[in-house]
Amino acid sequence: MKQYHTVISLSRTIESLGISHDIYSLSILIDCFCRLHLVNFGFSILGKIIKFGLEPNTVTFTTLIKGLCIDGKINGAVDFFNDMVAGGYQPDVHTYNVIVNALCKCGKTNVAIELLKGMVERGCEPDVVTYNAIVDALCKDKLVIEALDLFSQMRNKCISPNVVTYTCLIQGLVSKAQEIMKIMIQQGVKPDVVTYNSLMDGFCLCNQMDEATKLFDHMVSSGIADVFSYNILINGYCKSKRIDEATKLLDEMIKTSLVPNFVTYTTLIKGLWEAGRPGNALRAGRLTDAKELFSRLFEKGLQPDVYTYSIIIKGLCNEGLLDEAYKVFRGMEECGCLPDGCCYNVIIQGFLRHKDIPEATLLIDEMVDKGFSADATTFELVKEFPILFCGLLALVQDLAVLLQGLWEARRPGIALEVFKNMCSHGQQPDKVTFSIILDGLCKQGYLDEALTLFKAMEKSRLKPDCDLALVLQVQVLVLPYKNKELPLILHMIMVQIGNSVSL
Repeated sequence: MKQYHTVISLSRTIESLGISHDIYSLSILIDCFCRLHLVNFGFSILGKIIKFGLEPNTVTFTTLIKGLCIDGKINGAVDFFNDMVAGGYQPDVHTYNVIVNALCKCGKTNVAIELLKGMVERGCEPDVVTYNAIVDALCKDKLVIEALDLFSQMRNKCISPNVVTYTCLIQGLVSKAQEIMKIMIQQGVKPDVVTYNSLMDGFCLCNQMDEATKLFDHMVSSGIADVFSYNILINGYCKSKRIDEATKLLDEMIKTSLVPNFVTYTTLIKGLWEAGRPGNALRAGRLTDAKELFSRLFEKGLQPDVYTYSIIIKGLCNEGLLDEAYKVFRGMEECGCLPDGCCYNVIIQGFLRHKDIPEATLLIDEMVDKGFSADATTFELVKEFPILFCGLLALVQDLAVLLQGLWEARRPGIALEVFKNMCSHGQQPDKVTFSIILDGLCKQGYLDEALTLFKAMEKSRLKPDCDLALVLQVQVLVLPYKNKELPLILHMIMVQIGNSVSL
C-alpha cells in the first residue's frame, strides 16, 4: 500500500527542521495530494513553488494535470494544459499521454485526436501509449475503420504496435463482425461455416470463451460445425487453461462423424503439457494424457511434424524424463521427420537444465554439423559452463548475426558475454559488431555501458556507422552526460560524418 500520508507528514517534519524543499521533493508532495484526491492542496504547493522562486518543471505540471483527471475534472485539466503551453512550458509525451488517455476515457475521442495533431505540430512525437489510448477509444465507439487508419499512421511513423494495440483492434473487429453478421441475416444472406468459424476464432482471440461456446453450440445444433470449428474452440479452451473442456470437446468430436486431424491432436497435446505444471494437482494425469494423445497420432495414421515433436520433447525434458525425450528425438528420422534447429535447441536445453553436459555437447556439435545455430535461450543456459560457452561461440560462423539476434531476444547479458568473450580471445570486433552492441545498449537503457564502449571505439580507431538510426541513439546516449562527455562524442561524430550532424 502506498504511504502517501506518511510522505506528507515527513515533508512537514523536514520543514520543521529548517531544511528547504527543492522542486523535486515538492513535485513528489503534489503527487501525494493528487493521489489522495486533494488536487487543490497540490495547487497550493504550486503556489509555494512560485513563492520560493523555484521553477516548476514539466513533471510538476503533468502531476497536477493527472490529479485533475483522477478527480474527473477533464475540462479543468485541458484548461490547465493550455495555460501551461501559453506560459512557455513544453509538455512532453507523458503529459500528452495523461490528458489523451483521460479524454478518451470520458468519451471525448475527437478532442484527443485534435490534441494528437497539435502534439506533432509542437514537435513532440507520440508513442505507442498515445496511439493505444485513441485506438482503444475508437474501437469501443465502433469506429473500427478510423482505428485502422490510425494504426496505419502509427506504423508509417515506425512506432511498433504492442499487445495492447492488437488486442484493442481485434476486439473492435470482432464487435464489428457481429454487427455485420446480424445485417447478413436481416438481408436474407445465410452465414456459412466459414463465416461462423471466423467469428468464433475472433471470440477466442479476445478470450470471450462464453460467446465462442454459444456460437459453437448454435453451429452444432444447426449441423454445420466442421473439423475446423472443433479445432478453433479446442485451441481457445487450451489458451484460456480450460483443459477439461478441451478434452471433453475432443471426445464429443470423436462421437460424431467428424475425424480429428493432426492439428486437433497437436493443439491438445500442447495444452496438456502447459497445464501440467508443477503444483497442479492434476499434473500427472495431464502428462499421461499428452503422451497417450501423441501415441494415438500414429494409431490414426497421422504423421507428427517437427513442431509436434518439439512440444513432446520439451514436455518430457521439463519433467526430467531425458531418456524418454532422447528416444523420441532419435525416433524422428525413422518416422520420416527431420529435426530442425529449434528442435535441437529444445533437447539441448533439456540436457543443460539437468546438468548433463557431455550429452549437450555432443548434440551441439551435431546441430552445428547439420548447419543449425544455437538460439538465445541455449546461450543463456550455456553461460553457466565457461568451456561449453567458448566452444559454442567457436562454432558460430557470424557473430554479428548472433549478437543482433540476442538483442532482439532481449538478452543483453548474454550479448555482452559474447562480446567480452570475443575480445578476451583476441578477436578484434569490427565496426558492424561495435555498432550492433552500441545500438542495443542504448535502446535497452544501458547508457553507462554504452558510453564506455563508445570510448573504446575511439581508442580502437573505429567510428560508429553514421546512419541516422545510430546517430539518434548517440543523441539519447549523451543526454545524461552532456556537461562532461559531450565534447568527446561530438568530436567522434563530426570526424565521422563531416560536421553534418549537430546534437
